[in-house]
Amino acid sequence: MKVQKPFLLCGILKYIYYDNRTEHRPAGTQEVWMQNQEHRRKRDKHGLRIGMLNQIAALLAVALGLFILWTAYGAVKSHNRMLAATEEYIECRTDASDMQAGSDYLTDRVRAFVVTGDIQHIRDFFTETEETRRRDHALEHMGQDLEGKEAYRFLSEALDLSNQLIKREHYSMRLGAEARGIGEEELPGALQMVELSAEDRAKSAEEQMALAQEMVFDGEYYEAKQQITENVDRCVDALMEETRRKQIESSQELDRLLRRQAVLTAAMIILIALLVAFNIRDVMIPLRRFVEDIKAQKELPMEGAYELQFLAEAYNTVLLENRRNHELLSYEATHDPLTGLYNRGAFENERMQFTEGSDETLLLIDVDEFKSVNDTWGHDIGDRVLTRVATLLVKEFRTEDMPCRIGGDEFAVFMYHAGRDLKPVVERKIKNIREKLSVPEGNVPAVTLSVGVAFGDRINGTGDIYKDADTALYQVKNNGRNGIAFIE
Repeated sequence: MKVQKPFLLCGILKYIYYDNRTEHRPAGTQEVWMQNQEHRRKRDKHGLRIGMLNQIAALLAVALGLFILWTAYGAVKSHNRMLAATEEYIECRTDASDMQAGSDYLTDRVRAFVVTGDIQHIRDFFTETEETRRRDHALEHMGQDLEGKEAYRFLSEALDLSNQLIKREHYSMRLGAEARGIGEEELPGALQMVELSAEDRAKSAEEQMALAQEMVFDGEYYEAKQQITENVDRCVDALMEETRRKQIESSQELDRLLRRQAVLTAAMIILIALLVAFNIRDVMIPLRRFVEDIKAQKELPMEGAYELQFLAEAYNTVLLENRRNHELLSYEATHDPLTGLYNRGAFENERMQFTEGSDETLLLIDVDEFKSVNDTWGHDIGDRVLTRVATLLVKEFRTEDMPCRIGGDEFAVFMYHAGRDLKPVVERKIKNIREKLSVPEGNVPAVTLSVGVAFGDRINGTGDIYKDADTALYQVKNNGRNGIAFIE
């Protein structure tokens, strides 16, 4: 059960406002205030109040905070420089990786095309060079921080070499397309503009394909790729060297500031430890007990500092009120307001927990021609009929059974520990109820009941006890109502 936090907060504010303002205290609280004052005087002999402890803590925190602020500021600046150098390295290292990955991806696409002839590889190649553009973006991004630096120069050279290699790759793909009979209209515009030499055009398809593959697998192509990789590696080495230099400078400065700050922090720890000693007795120990009691839904003991006792009193008031409200809401959520029986929600919950083959029995009960009762006698009399039926169900069935009202004129009863062997008992109970209902009571007219029964250990069922009981009920209705039927 959750305590209403706004209520407790209001109590705290009320205490703060009225604690030392006798002239503004609401009527009826003077006597209580005097009692509280007496308790406070007793406590003041051996302990400090939370308010005083907080004031001391605040003053010490401000003094020590101001004293170490100047060292902390310097440490933060040094740390930020180190962090910035690391982040710059990570970003630039990513740019170098993107350059290498983009170049390798283009190589992979052109080789895949000249080997398989799948034009999708050409499309992927040009998506990379014209849309994704990882290589170009990598150089542009690095240039924002390192333009003119050695690492940027190496990465720029890698891009130039990669772009030069693209011309060779274009020619290889154009030659491969020619060899496989792929029309120009299917090729990207850049490939359409590639002119094959007369000598290459005159070659057979097999020769053209062999040449196309050789152009991207031979030693010259491999050497060009190696030059790109070497420039990327040089770029990474330059990045590492620059980053290492910046980190060493920042680390040395940070080390000096941290040593100075350690001394000040030790002083703060000593002072705070003294305050903690005061807090443990009147705050921490009572709070630990409060937490345990709150988890266990118990009332809080009136102990500890004055403020804690005030909160305990407020919490206990809310706890008791919530318990009463919870009990009321729980009853209303599971019971029918007219008859006092369990409602449809409670019935469905029990139905979901039912296990086929168990020794439970379900009865579905309808008041016959109930609409005519309402039409003839009025809804007030109709309600009294339902109440009478509910009263008889409670009296006739055992206390462990569960009578429910599940609809307007629909009732149900879960009988526990009742299998097929208790069929005569069920028949007798329903007979007793029907006999009593057949006789008017005051201005409440006589009514009849239709009852369908399904046993949990039935043999001829469908596997759904509710469906079987409903089937039995409709057998009674189809036979003229005012009766009982069983699914065994």
